[in-house]
Amino acid sequence: MRRVFVVLIASILSATPAFAGGVDISYGACPGGAGASGNAGSLDCAGGGETTLLLTWQPPQAIPDLLECEFHLQLTVGGDLYTNASFWFIQQFDNIGNSNGFDVNYNRPSLPGCSAYRNIWGAVSCHGANIGAEVGPSPTSNEDVVILSYRCVPGSVAAEEKVFGAQFTIRAWTSDEYTGHDANRGCSLPVCLTVTHAQPRTQTGANGGADPAPITGAASFSNTVAINGAVAGACGAVPARRATWGSLKQLYR
Repeated sequence: MRRVFVVLIASILSATPAFAGGVDISYGACPGGAGASGNAGSLDCAGGGETTLLLTWQPPQAIPDLLECEFHLQLTVGGDLYTNASFWFIQQFDNIGNSNGFDVNYNRPSLPGCSAYRNIWGAVSCHGANIGAEVGPSPTSNEDVVILSYRCVPGSVAAEEKVFGAQFTIRAWTSDEYTGHDANRGCSLPVCLTVTHAQPRTQTGANGGADPAPITGAASFSNTVAINGAVAGACGAVPARRATWGSLKQLYR
């Protein structure tokens, strides 16, 4: 009987899955904080308001020399990014994280739940964030968005450690509904944003070695946010060209 009991315990332990890491996106608070939601509601397009989404992540294994992390998102809008949904077309980026009607920021905000996530980017004096995107190729309602947070000196991250990724702000004051111009249409169209994966980059990788494997799936909350009445349960990544930060930089030179 004793031998059978030991075997059963060993079988149960061996069947327990290892933590695979993950990436979450939330609105209102970081995962675990009061008010965290996968529904960002409707943008205040006519009033020129701003809506900020929060990216957080947990690596499945320790990363001793982290330099940056790429967050890959699939944006799907109920329109055509080249015509009636041009507000959502992320056309350009610069070295302070600005892109048309969007902004990214590496700083961890003082919102509920966020103090549980390590502020790894803002902990050093040399840091930053950028954003870029690539449409389609088909349909042109889909866009591969890459948000990059980085630091200039390597930092160590423990396995399963909660780490803050980036703030992603949508600025409705660039929309046609606010400006009265006919340049950035479709601010009020339904949109889904789904994190397909995160790609940590390391000093080892920069020196010709291998970077950690991409991190996929949600960590503890959700990898999707719905905006402007999009149905969160129907949101999902639509296959498009998988852009890298290097390939996106080539588009804007």
